[in-house]
Amino acid sequence: QARWERQIDRQINAVNSITLAGYEPTTEQMLPLVNATKGTPMEGQVAQMVQTANATREFRRMLPAQQEATLAGMEAEARKNPGKFDVQVVGRLRTIYDSQRSQVKEDPISFAVRQGFAEPVPLDISKPGEIGPQINQRASLARELRSQYQAPFKILTKEEATQLSAALKDAPVQQKRDYFAGLARSTAGDREAYSAIMSQLAPDDPVTAIAG
Repeated sequence: QARWERQIDRQINAVNSITLAGYEPTTEQMLPLVNATKGTPMEGQVAQMVQTANATREFRRMLPAQQEATLAGMEAEARKNPGKFDVQVVGRLRTIYDSQRSQVKEDPISFAVRQGFAEPVPLDISKPGEIGPQINQRASLARELRSQYQAPFKILTKEEATQLSAALKDAPVQQKRDYFAGLARSTAGDREAYSAIMSQLAPDDPVTAIAG
């Protein structure tokens, strides 16, 4: 019984972590816990887990400016009526806000895909001359994220940037030249998009990025 309760507790914490990170827990993650704990002492904890996900859903889907206004209003109300306001709710929403802002800053493309408002667009960075349409889609998404979420203009995901750096690190000079020539063709005159990719390469390989 104790082992079972510890296992359920870990699963509850995992779902709560997803919620507080600013993402949407899936039915597949929550329903088995609801069914498994029905009529047990753990049922209340699972109900609280579901309630937290439901209560914060609308906030998680807001744009940053809307989230900031919501938090400011709730925090002001909590200061006026501390005994009548559930400050834990404000704390949860603040955690979600901070988590989402961190994710948007670090890896905006992946954030958009995980939030479900962007389709994953495959980007084979090993073929720089053949990914023009995909780069155009990424650039459009990056500009939208910059406008709505104040995200840095990044074309590549964090993983793709790491892969690009590793691929170019020990490549001969001519191979690097060929790579950048193909990438320039794919960006088709979109200097901002091309420069954004160089900026993502720069932290790991500044010399190659400057040459590119």
